Amino acid sequence: MVHFLSDVNSYASLITALATAVLAILTGILWFENRSLRKAGYSPEVVAYLLPHPDGHGGIHFVLANVGKGPAFDVAFELEYDENDFREHKVMLENDCQRKPVSVLPQDEKIRALMGISFELYGNVGQNNISPLKPFIVRTTFRDVFGRKIERQRELDIMQFAGLRGTLEKSNARKISESLENIEKQMASIAKQSSRFSAFVDVTQIGDDYVQKVKGGSAD
Repeated sequence: MVHFLSDVNSYASLITALATAVLAILTGILWFENRSLRKAGYSPEVVAYLLPHPDGHGGIHFVLANVGKGPAFDVAFELEYDENDFREHKVMLENDCQRKPVSVLPQDEKIRALMGISFELYGNVGQNNISPLKPFIVRTTFRDVFGRKIERQRELDIMQFAGLRGTLEKSNARKISESLENIEKQMASIAKQSSRFSAFVDVTQIGDDYVQKVKGGSAD
């Protein structure tokens, strides 16, 4: 009996030691996961891309967006492009030595800049048809909340929109705005016409066979 209890105690001690080791491992994994989650919560990610203007008038926007999980500081970008090609396609975006880094770009925020007009970027410039705008490189740099510098590089190409129908369709907000503008113009026209008729005075008498009106101020 004593020998049996001794064996039980030995196994219990072994099981306790194993359970303690497993618990320590799980605690370490949990600590690592929490640390990774906290780190991810302060990790900005600034991306550059092209986007048709939401009003559908043919403009193409250059966009810098923070799609990460924290604010980006000292956001700067530089273009690597063919200057003659940009000039031929009337591109409005260029490197500027006086441009300073954006002090902060909060999470889920973006910066838009008009790059050019769609048909010109595709090569329909004036009476001449030329090749579409060549792809170009965008280099972005920014810092996270800990001051660590992050660098990214991306190639942008206007031909990503080739064959996509409806990319320049007017947004619903723009359509509603134009409809309201048309209604306002029509109401103004009606009001102008009604002011002309309001100057007439009804002079119909009981014995008259039809309605008679005279212009206001008339002595008839």
